[in-house]
Amino acid sequence: MGKYESISIRKLVSDINEKYFLPEIQREFVWADDKLKFEDKVYDLFDSLLRDYPIGTFLFWEIKYDNLDQDNITVLKFLDNCNKENEIINKEHFKDKNCILVLDGQQRMTILNLAFKGIFEESRKNRKIKKYLYFNLLSSPIQEKEINERIFEFKLFENDNKYFKDSNKIWWRISEILNKNFGVFPITNEISTKYEISSSDMQYNLIGSNLQKLDNVLAREILSYYMIDSTKNDEEALEIFVRVNSGGVTLTYSDLLFSKIKQYWKKGDDKIDAREEFKEFVTKINRDKFEFDNDFILKTSLMLIDKDVRYQIKNFNKDNVNLIKTNWNKIKESIQVIVNFLNNIHITSKKYLRSNNAIIPLIYYVYAKSLKDVDLTHKDFIFMKKYTYAVLLNGVFGGQSDSLLTDARDIIKQNNNFFPIEELFKAFSKKNKIIRKSEDLRDLIDNIQYNTDKSKLVLSIIYGNLLLTDFQEDHMFSQTRMIKLYDKKIVNNIANIQPLGYSNQAKGDTPFEEWLKEENRANDYYDLHLVPKLESYTDDQFEKFIQNRKNLIFEKLKQFFE
Repeated sequence: MGKYESISIRKLVSDINEKYFLPEIQREFVWADDKLKFEDKVYDLFDSLLRDYPIGTFLFWEIKYDNLDQDNITVLKFLDNCNKENEIINKEHFKDKNCILVLDGQQRMTILNLAFKGIFEESRKNRKIKKYLYFNLLSSPIQEKEINERIFEFKLFENDNKYFKDSNKIWWRISEILNKNFGVFPITNEISTKYEISSSDMQYNLIGSNLQKLDNVLAREILSYYMIDSTKNDEEALEIFVRVNSGGVTLTYSDLLFSKIKQYWKKGDDKIDAREEFKEFVTKINRDKFEFDNDFILKTSLMLIDKDVRYQIKNFNKDNVNLIKTNWNKIKESIQVIVNFLNNIHITSKKYLRSNNAIIPLIYYVYAKSLKDVDLTHKDFIFMKKYTYAVLLNGVFGGQSDSLLTDARDIIKQNNNFFPIEELFKAFSKKNKIIRKSEDLRDLIDNIQYNTDKSKLVLSIIYGNLLLTDFQEDHMFSQTRMIKLYDKKIVNNIANIQPLGYSNQAKGDTPFEEWLKEENRANDYYDLHLVPKLESYTDDQFEKFIQNRKNLIFEKLKQFFE
């Protein structure tokens, strides 16, 4: 069983890189990305400690050598120089003793280690600048401060003196507190003598008080941590981490998996950085339009290499990762083919694509057949287009979809002449996934509302190539006018929606009947927009208009799915 315990900062810092290490699942600690932001975190952490504020619970995992070796866990040292990379520790170092890995608290412990045992180094104009953390011993907690302003002043200086005076501040290097000869009274006297401060001076008391405060903070067991015991395997430990992780830079499960993948991906002559490779590819296929992420790429990869698609760390073992790496170019090509296909069927952004998993069967089909594109003149194009619209309109891949993906893969393997749309729909129906394609499309139409993913899909079916890429939606009968007379759900139903275009951009709140009679209204407007033939289009005919246009939309959708 795991348990909560407490530890002092002095004890914790002394054991960093002796007992406490980092697993490679943690993100790299990078100071250079935003030095000012990082420095603020350093100052905030120490100000919080001296003000007796809590700084969050740490999460540790005690692990045996056998588990390190069996789960192929890479162990890293904490940084003692922020301008360098974490050093890998040979697993043999832990053969005769357990290792404690820090799952949550990397940033806080790295700051503590750099402040007390390391240096803050940066590169500037071909030279290395070494900085150390100093404490203004004349910081006064009595002074009035803004609510978010620090009371205790800390600062990084390019200076290696134990202490120095700058204007009306006396700066003392805090790493000196770990010196075995440190004592509050001797240091207070030494500094006061240096700067001619008498023992009766208020500054003398302030120096002594601040030194004592810092010493007390290091000595008391004020840090809380939870220790995951050594009986837990890496899957359980990571699950605990994902559930409790909220402080610092939040890691997702894919972040953890990437660090696991990274152990295998770099082996051999081909030194590909998995995280960067995925990041670059995700950026390429998203084009600021979609929201594909690492989770999607990883699950798709498992699908394509014919392995268990469940998103679990055990499925990213050495053999599976090597398969993904070996087939990586083909995996990317297959995903790109389907992203291009989506654009060809007017699914041009995340606004249409509620579930990314819905397109994984399409990618598998392309991968299995080694297709370089989806031929617009081939039967496959029609089948794949109908499949895509059907599963998205019906929300087939909402919630857990692993079993659907596994079924889809088996079906595609057995039917590789054409994309097996009907066989897939039958399999999905057995999993209680409703595929509305005929009369029951009426129920679907009744529930599609303005400016949703489904409204955009329906309008794409109705208007096809006539739609602008990023069209907006417009109410045919004015929303402002009708909302006063009819239920909001009716007013916002798909039957009252058309794409906003050149002809209706200035319609505004103009009554629909008046707008139809304007001179510049094209003769084919009625047919193009599925406007039902009514004797009049006044506001009191709105419900009749909605019902009749629903029928026309139904016929259009039914024809599309036949």
